Amino acid sequence: MKRIFTRLPGVLSLIAVLGLTVSSRAVEDRVIGVSAGDRAMNQAIENARNQLSHFWKVLAAPKNGEDNFCLKVRIKADEKVEHLWCTDIRIEKGMVSGAIGNDPEIVKSVRLGQRISIKEADISDWLYIKADKMIGNYTVRPLMCPSPSRRAGNCR
Repeated sequence: MKRIFTRLPGVLSLIAVLGLTVSSRAVEDRVIGVSAGDRAMNQAIENARNQLSHFWKVLAAPKNGEDNFCLKVRIKADEKVEHLWCTDIRIEKGMVSGAIGNDPEIVKSVRLGQRISIKEADISDWLYIKADKMIGNYTVRPLMCPSPSRRAGNCR
């Protein structure tokens, strides 16, 4: 079974604006299949989850212009799985919610813009912007730099 990740066009556009090398194809909102056993992706998800407390802290009290808070969430319907970015993150009465920020291509149980409840166990990544710098976004690294030799070089 494959885990499916989609890219948020705005995130990759921002990467391009910030001067990082991104191919024109990478800016498209496209689905990228990743094996459930992919070590680099699983490590990226683990790293993001290990730093999730930082995300919650900054979201609760932005002090230095932090904004554009997003969570990447695992959505499962039947046997299909897709990881989608959620925007407009809110915490109300202890419940986390966000608006689907991608057009789902695999999972049809949600749609672009739909507000969903988010369980922490389903979070696979997070990001926010601070002073024009992206913080987080761990899972884009193995997608942009899939080979170990490239990760060892210019993609750290």
